[in-house]
Amino acid sequence: CQVADARLGGEVLAQQELPLAPARCLQQILTPSSPNVTLTCQDEGLANVTVSWKMEKWGTVAAVVGGRHRRLAGGNTLLLWQLRYEDSGRYSCYVGGRPLRSLRLLVEEPPETPRVSCYRRSHDKDVLCEWPLQAKPSPGTRAMLWVKFAAENATEQRCRYFSKARKFVCRVKVPPGADDTKPLVVSTCVSNGAGGLPDPPLNVTVEALEKAPQQLRVNWSYPSSWDPRFYWLRFQVRYRPEPVMTTWLDIRDAWRGTRHVVQVRAQEEFGHGAWSEWSQEAVGTPWTGRRGTCGPKAGGSARAGAPGPPQPPTQ
Repeated sequence: CQVADARLGGEVLAQQELPLAPARCLQQILTPSSPNVTLTCQDEGLANVTVSWKMEKWGTVAAVVGGRHRRLAGGNTLLLWQLRYEDSGRYSCYVGGRPLRSLRLLVEEPPETPRVSCYRRSHDKDVLCEWPLQAKPSPGTRAMLWVKFAAENATEQRCRYFSKARKFVCRVKVPPGADDTKPLVVSTCVSNGAGGLPDPPLNVTVEALEKAPQQLRVNWSYPSSWDPRFYWLRFQVRYRPEPVMTTWLDIRDAWRGTRHVVQVRAQEEFGHGAWSEWSQEAVGTPWTGRRGTCGPKAGGSARAGAPGPPQPPTQ
């Protein structure tokens, strides 16, 4: 997520690019447009077999054959070159109809860092905040404006991209009676699939619930690089991969007297972008009536609490 702050009048106060976690998972490949990429069905070569590839996009599955921008090579690999956004999708390889590997290819450039300027044509007009782009943003790019007038509470709204002018524009309503001498502070967040991979959750802990010998409480916090003022995260706990929106989870069928290993990962709340890497391991043992039972074996089921506002990130 690219972030910039600005004051009314166009003076840039600060500019920060949040770190983007690398896509380390072998099942996911993130690449900019134009270059070439080789998809490998298996890390070790497949001998004397015929490998077929299929590509799934928007719910439609089609066989991958050789063509202008793709070529089957060596039976084990698929070469793609001069990549475009339309080449994004899930590529799966098969031997005799049996799937061997599935890789998610995302062809997308990270969003440009916004350089925001704000102005007001007259005292009875709205404030316009805008920033130009050097290149057309990829489909799915979203821009959000976070606005704060002096003592007013912060609000947020989406911004609109104008293709002819090649810029994002956000229209800000000025509250009635606002003092023109007080500054307007705005922050912008621009995101797409390339910039939507969060860092892993922090401070994962597992603790026993008193008088509940088959339950554990798992707690975690937002990664410091993700600002929940713009978008929340949803979470998965490795104990059971069911997305949750809270930053805690009660495990309802833990093994009595057994130490459990728990990990958590996160994704942008609407499912855009990729899942983060799994967090560091946390260890806990269900309540036994003795002290010192809290302290990572996973498997079973879990129950998430009702959705609620996220806890602020721990710095």
